[in-house]
Parts: sequence; C-alpha cells; structure tokens
Amino acid sequence: MKRFKNAPLLGFDGEKIKVPIKKPGTENEVMIGEDFKSILQCLVLNAPPPTFKTQNDSIQAMRLMQALDHLQDGFIEIEEGVHDWLKEKAVEVTPQIFRINGNIVYEHIREGFEKPNQPKEKGEKS
Repeated sequence: MKRFKNAPLLGFDGEKIKVPIKKPGTENEVMIGEDFKSILQCLVLNAPPPTFKTQNDSIQAMRLMQALDHLQDGFIEIEEGVHDWLKEKAVEVTPQIFRINGNIVYEHIREGFEKPNQPKEKGEKS
C-alpha cells in the first residue's frame, strides 16, 4: 500500500493547486478542490480520451476512485498495482491537465507517499 496525506500541493507560485471537480448529480456545477484527493479525482475524470484504452485502465481507475472514497485518518491508501498504473498514466496526462504544475503533481504521485520509518511531522500522532 502507498499512503498519501490528503493535503494541498503547492504550485510553482507557492499557492495551493486548485482543481475543478463536478458535483455529483449535477450537470454543470463545480466545486473547487485543494486537497490531494481532488487532484487525483481531477486527473482521472479529466484525462483526455486516449488515456484509458484497456479494460485494465478501467479497473485500475475504478480502484483508485474507490480508494479516494475511503480516506483513513486523512490519508489516501492506494494499492501497489494501482500506484504503478497511476504513475504510468500520470506521466502522460499531468502536463495536459495541470499545465505548468504538471511536474509537481507527477512528482508527488511518484514519490509523495509515506516511506517506512519516515519521521512524523510536528503535531502528528504516532
């Protein structure tokens, strides 16, 4: 499992990266997300059409979205296989979706998870 803190990412300008997320059950209304969950939702929901071509793409995207629905104490837990798939897709689509912040988002997907024996941030409980 890869465990990501559901916190905002800072863009090239030092501001939180904000992404539009369509509200469930509406046609045009969107809310603005600033957390990592919103960034991953935006990546899956706004990937250009040729990105998801296979049945495996559909399955892995579904598993990712299910993981996003089940935050654990402010963390997103993604299976190893889903993370491997996500890294492959993210390298293709993050520049198109996030433009100049694309590399920031990609690098966080690739390396932003908690590592074993990583020191806790101040204020976090063990």
